[in-house]
Amino acid sequence: MSRRVNAPDGSFAGTVLLAMNLAYFNSLLDKLNVDAEGSIFIIHQDGTMIARKPFRENIVGHKVAGSPTFPRMANDASGSYAPLYTFSRVPGTPFIAVVAPAEDEVLGPWRERSRIVGALTLLSGLSFIAVSWLLALSLRERARAQEELVRLAGTDALTGLPNRRAFDERMDEKWRCGRRAGTPLSILFIDVDYFKPYNDTYGHALGDDALTTVAHSIATAVRRPTDVPAALRRRRVCCAAARYAA
Repeated sequence: MSRRVNAPDGSFAGTVLLAMNLAYFNSLLDKLNVDAEGSIFIIHQDGTMIARKPFRENIVGHKVAGSPTFPRMANDASGSYAPLYTFSRVPGTPFIAVVAPAEDEVLGPWRERSRIVGALTLLSGLSFIAVSWLLALSLRERARAQEELVRLAGTDALTGLPNRRAFDERMDEKWRCGRRAGTPLSILFIDVDYFKPYNDTYGHALGDDALTTVAHSIATAVRRPTDVPAALRRRRVCCAAARYAA
């Protein structure tokens, strides 16, 4: 390295020449840790490779000014460029320090974190799907159970026909519809004659069978979907069915 020395009047007074052993730069680079696939080097502003780690004899001491990235390093104070090169000019010197870490060294931790985040995201998504599926099944079973409770609440346990509660609800509905439409409404009550003597003679079990048989006959005779049979039992002595016709 050389520099001109001027006299007080500005005229040429001489030249200062500084010669440095390249081993000095190599010793500086040896103190730095770099991956086997990475590199760190010092370039002179004229494009000469001063030192490099790892050392390459065919590069150190030769000019690399022909590299397409060198003009940017020569003109800018610092910066970076693809793939992973970062450079900075050493203040007060004609040297440019360049660090080129290995891609795996830089991106390895990021890739590992990406895999972990991806796995956690996938696990969270699967967990959400599983919970949603279980919730949907639970809600479906609850709806079925509720429908079954509603059905049982309006069904006579012995005959399987709608009970008095269901009868009253349908009666009110049919009555209001008939009044609104001005159509007639008919109700047919059927009583089982001599049921009490039969029940007392043959017992409650056969009496229940008789009521079930009568209810089945009435339900089978109903043809229209608007007709509704119902069992109106009191103290196990009668069986009746209501039939609505609009």
